[in-house]
Amino acid sequence: VELFNQIKPEFLIHLGDIYQKPILEDIDAIDSFNNNLSFPVFNAIGNHEYGTGKNYEIENYKKDFSDTFFSFSIGNSLFLVVDSQQYRKYSMEAEQHKFVISEINKFKYSEQLKNLFILSHHLIWAASSEYFSEVIKLSNAPYHHSGKFSEWKSIIDSFDELTADKNVFFLSGDVGLKSSIPYFYEEDPRGNRTYLATGVGDTEDDSILIGAIDSDNKVSFHPLKLGDKNIKHYGLNYWSKIHPRLAL
Repeated sequence: VELFNQIKPEFLIHLGDIYQKPILEDIDAIDSFNNNLSFPVFNAIGNHEYGTGKNYEIENYKKDFSDTFFSFSIGNSLFLVVDSQQYRKYSMEAEQHKFVISEINKFKYSEQLKNLFILSHHLIWAASSEYFSEVIKLSNAPYHHSGKFSEWKSIIDSFDELTADKNVFFLSGDVGLKSSIPYFYEEDPRGNRTYLATGVGDTEDDSILIGAIDSDNKVSFHPLKLGDKNIKHYGLNYWSKIHPRLAL
């Protein structure tokens, strides 16, 4: 908490699975952490927050974090927080998908907005892409992604039409366990799109990802506590050659 408050970010976004089960002890622990921070805290809800799926569990969650999908803007950037568990269970659930498409279109056709950040727990950008098949294998729960999130392929492809001054960043959190990877970073060869994954799993690589936007609307990311390695070090090339699970 002290470290976070020293950094003084504009806000913090958890990327889901902030507790193992939606029980009072676990909820109190994350509440104690969040409430001692001196800046706003958001969460891209994961599957663990849903618990067994009972209504009272998600209603308890909403008391702390409000809606499970939402957006907000800061300067020239739009932040779209997605309920990927809802997509995983119900595919294109009407209310959320309508909201997502509306926000993406707002970004596409806005003269002011230059950066779009799409935040989710699951790796919605990787699940339907053969290009990222190895990344899914190295997520915390590959079976959560199998056959899911197909509607996002057309959304991602639609960013081909973006003008050169607009960029989209996907950030997901279903990685980080000892059996998984601590970070992933890859820039789409088609341009305009960057894919990131980060997670905390009680490992020596646990850290936080700091994002910054300069006066020219250029975005950069830096993993704190990972030495001097640049986040761009952790792309497909790194994980396909180094990570032992790929040899299985």
